[in-house]
Amino acid sequence: QESCIKVEDVRFIAMYDEFCTLVGDGNKKSYAVAFLSEKYGISERQVYYILKRLSSDCNFRAGI
Repeated sequence: QESCIKVEDVRFIAMYDEFCTLVGDGNKKSYAVAFLSEKYGISERQVYYILKRLSSDCNFRAGI
């Protein structure tokens, strides 16, 4: 809890990795989000929200 990662976020780790791969391969972020939205059956807004949450640096709360 102190690390600011929600337990339910674990199911989206693969999606986050896939997003990083897509963008790293030169795809636009909007394309990657649209692709993942379709693949995972969630809205684009939800994908953006999850990506933001997973990419934030939460170590300051964990005391690291």
